Amino acid sequence: IREANGKTQTIMQLNCLSEVEDILGVLSNLDYEMRYRICVATREYFRSTVTDCPIALHFSGHGIENNRESLGHEAVLFKGKGNILLLEDGNGKSSYFFEEDLRTLVDISKNKFEVVFVSSCHSEFAGRVFLNAGAKHVICIRGEEKISDKASLRFSKVFYETLFGKKYNVCDSFHTAKEEVRNDVNGAEANKFLLFTQESDGCNYGKKHKCSQILNLKPGKLINVEKEP
Repeated sequence: IREANGKTQTIMQLNCLSEVEDILGVLSNLDYEMRYRICVATREYFRSTVTDCPIALHFSGHGIENNRESLGHEAVLFKGKGNILLLEDGNGKSSYFFEEDLRTLVDISKNKFEVVFVSSCHSEFAGRVFLNAGAKHVICIRGEEKISDKASLRFSKVFYETLFGKKYNVCDSFHTAKEEVRNDVNGAEANKFLLFTQESDGCNYGKKHKCSQILNLKPGKLINVEKEP
């Protein structure tokens, strides 16, 4: 729920349960030590997660542009703060987390994410917030496009399977997952997935960006490190 222009608006709820189950299904089949946390994106949990300095963040949520069209007369109050991630306040209402806030949080943590995946419809704004805060790779959905559950689930599963299971780099994993969506769903859905890097809006082979494997994983098991912030 979000309040804007003196009115209460209901924000589209994301169905992320199947996506989370698929990702955990992929990771649990790997014989590597991997630590993960699943939590509702309140300010407290979000801050705790970022300052723990993970190498990857999978964010299922919404981003909105900081302008009068989105915020109405409140826009003047937030001028210069950058675009907005919609977090939760713990009571089901939205909490604005500005690009300025995110950049400060990332700077304090000294963390530059290897990869951030903003998995939701209309998520390019949110993706650019993370990119501008210093993430090395950001995956999101083009502009105001909606993405089907089938395409989103297929992409996520193949992306993480190739990234961690086959040890592809982020760019190769992105392109492999995108091609899977093209073949299994359709080209229109595949073209909605975007990859941003610090060097360019899109990872183009042979140009400025040089991609390497995300990390060297050691043998072990999947560990849930969820905790109170």
